[in-house]
Amino acid sequence: MGSVKCCLMRIFCVWILLSLQLALAGTTSLVGTVVTGVNPKSEHRAGDPLGGVSIEVLGTEFRTTSDANGTFRFVDLPSGEYTLVCRKDDFPEVRVGVRTGLGANCRVLMNPANSAYVGDFAVTPGTVYVAFSTRPPNEAGIESSPYALTEQKKWAAGVRPEQWSATFSLPKMPRGPGQAHLINDIIGESTFLMTCPPRSPGRTAFLRTPADPLWLCFDSTGRLLYVTSTVQKQAILEVRDCMNGHKLLKNLPMGGMISDLKLSSDGTTLVVTGSEGVTLVDTQTNLPKGRLPAPFPLTSAALAGHRLFVCGGNATSGTLVAYDITTGKEVGRCSVGHRPTHVELTPDCSRLLVACSGSASASLVVTLSVTEIKRIGTGNNPQRLAISPDGCRCFVANKIDNTVTVIDLQAMAVSAQIEVAREPSGLAFSRDGRQCFVACRKDGCLMMLDGKSGELTHTTVPQPNSVPYGVTVRP
Repeated sequence: MGSVKCCLMRIFCVWILLSLQLALAGTTSLVGTVVTGVNPKSEHRAGDPLGGVSIEVLGTEFRTTSDANGTFRFVDLPSGEYTLVCRKDDFPEVRVGVRTGLGANCRVLMNPANSAYVGDFAVTPGTVYVAFSTRPPNEAGIESSPYALTEQKKWAAGVRPEQWSATFSLPKMPRGPGQAHLINDIIGESTFLMTCPPRSPGRTAFLRTPADPLWLCFDSTGRLLYVTSTVQKQAILEVRDCMNGHKLLKNLPMGGMISDLKLSSDGTTLVVTGSEGVTLVDTQTNLPKGRLPAPFPLTSAALAGHRLFVCGGNATSGTLVAYDITTGKEVGRCSVGHRPTHVELTPDCSRLLVACSGSASASLVVTLSVTEIKRIGTGNNPQRLAISPDGCRCFVANKIDNTVTVIDLQAMAVSAQIEVAREPSGLAFSRDGRQCFVACRKDGCLMMLDGKSGELTHTTVPQPNSVPYGVTVRP
């Protein structure tokens, strides 16, 4: 009787094995996920889900599209080895070899064609770059931020956020386990560039720099990054190749302290404003091609076509002057508010605005006639301007009030006054105008505002040993 049971058991086991072999030789399903935003050399990072990717199994009629979570599935796919071909607009085609079988799944990484990389993350168009410089020493020995930096210093030393004291808080800082992924990393360095993707603000990455970076700007392609810094009291313009690990290509000496850096309206020229004048740098050769000595102490400049607009002044006056760069001659000037600090052109170059810190205002000027048409009140001590890509709004950072003024450029009037952290210094709009990014120097954080209403949507955790200055967005 026992031998019969043993025989039956053997037959049953053989049947099971044959069934499994038939199943494996038959059809199965393949499940996968498409992600983006990760350095291919650091695939241990999870990445962000990428939906809308067209996926086909090469040599077959099997096709599908990844959903909003980046997930895709093939059902009734014969077992074997295949190549998946993945396509999406603005992304290079990706091919991945897979082998099907029980529980088969795969992960596909796709990054935009012009992606650069910093650390574990891909730096794609729209990523925010922030220049962080050494935090000034506090002479009184008192904490320079109202938010206790003790906790950040612990994090930089390896203590995780869940071990922070309950008193640490920032306006709009993510709270709770469900939002922990939005809390950005911290490093103990004092000089670096921080990259921050607006859709995933927790995925910050850091590029260490040898000197204190202040202002930064991209060329029109997003390949070259220009950074101003000071080395042994000498102003330097760094030229970095983003597509080659942000490699330093050149160090261009600049005269005097640099106060402003921006691209011309056509993208062919970098305009560098210093205390000794304005230097024009060719973005093709990355060499100086012209220089305008300072007719008076300059703070900012902007170039539209052949017209170079420069501003400067003191506590009781302010002047905007236009020069023809082909002849070097003055072609117009007008008075603006007192002590102008920054000038910005509208996208169509028909108008410009000048932030005037001495009169708590912004002067609106017609560029063709070089005429001030309105002086709009802002907060106290306006420092920097940013104009939305559609030319409808201007955001003004007010240093003393710790506010951002939102100006409706069609109505030529203030539409909102937004409270932010202390000493807002750098401003930049996202490429689509939906967000505006504000670097608040004294509190060491980057704030994200709604690009229309100005409503605060997110605040990064301050870095323990550094403060932010300039902000730019990769084209």
